[in-house]
Amino acid sequence: MNVRRELDALIAEKLMGWTEVGFMPNGDPVGNPPGLTEGEPADGFYCVPPHSTSIAAAMEVLSHFDSYELSFNSFIKAKYLCEVTKYSPEQYGRAYGTSALEAIRLAVMKAIGYEVNE
Repeated sequence: MNVRRELDALIAEKLMGWTEVGFMPNGDPVGNPPGLTEGEPADGFYCVPPHSTSIAAAMEVLSHFDSYELSFNSFIKAKYLCEVTKYSPEQYGRAYGTSALEAIRLAVMKAIGYEVNE
């Protein structure tokens, strides 16, 4: 199974409030997003966004934290820094990356308790 799609499922469930998260036979994660209104099917077949590979989806993930900072430093090799904080439940992550997406992905992984080897 694709590690990044596993991460997408984990982010959806642990941070964004998705329920009944699982995987299709092709490895794509699916589930029920939060806020389904009456009449919408809660059948677990809504596609989980590609949080770990799309900068637009990654920016949506940042909006679920109480505070975040994304900065650029041209003096170091891993030029982007992302720091995320959520107060309830308490989650914190800070990471450098060679791209904004990589820094976001690593910081979010740390915040939700996913093992990160830098």
